[in-house]
Amino acid sequence: MGGTDASSPFCLYQTKEYFLSLHLMIDLKGVNKTYWGDTPLVALKDIDLHIDQGEFVGVTGPSGSGKSTLLNILGLLDSYDVGEYRLRGQIIKNLTKEEEAHIRNHNIGFVFQRYNLISFKTVYENVELPLIYRGIPQQEREARVMDMLEKMELTGWKKHIPSHLSGGQQQRVAIARAMVMNPKIILADEPTGALDSRMTREIVNLFRKCNQENNVTIVLVTHETSISSQMSRCITMNDGRIEKDERR
Repeated sequence: MGGTDASSPFCLYQTKEYFLSLHLMIDLKGVNKTYWGDTPLVALKDIDLHIDQGEFVGVTGPSGSGKSTLLNILGLLDSYDVGEYRLRGQIIKNLTKEEEAHIRNHNIGFVFQRYNLISFKTVYENVELPLIYRGIPQQEREARVMDMLEKMELTGWKKHIPSHLSGGQQQRVAIARAMVMNPKIILADEPTGALDSRMTREIVNLFRKCNQENNVTIVLVTHETSISSQMSRCITMNDGRIEKDERR
């Protein structure tokens, strides 16, 4: 039999790059983003970023440094102009909106500063909603929602609407809603920004628990260095660039 050429899948299995790619969740190379208007705003400049499966990464920096823009691009909520983004090996550029939505729904959970809960739905209904969108059968939905509410210590609040809950409880509902889909990645944008110091510690510990027990890759944006310093890796941004990338 003849030798294996470079394009053969058998050749791929023999390369160092292939084995490294098995654990590479997020891979950005030379990513740039400019918002065009009367005065163009360069939000990201030549971003190279590689995040492995199971990492817990903090992203910090001053206001306007590009943190939220980076998170929105990672979550397929915004596009980039130049460069390459691979998510679990999938090249993101030129995907249709339907393909992007499919990737988001099956891989990414989002947690925001202001919770983004539906005010007129109960805690149970808020957590259940993404499972309904996915078409999960009712019996499985109930089991998964109740399991998640128990883990977040929210079982006794399942019939309450968000306004009956404290800020910390509402953020736990938001985390439960993100985790109930069994995502590969959680992207959190200033998730403790509206909380006091005690609630902040509680929410950070919940993220750490999700990371350690479920091997979920977490990228958490925060302006508080006291929070980012608790993570195994901290990226500092400034003027749209990655200024520091420190592992602990």
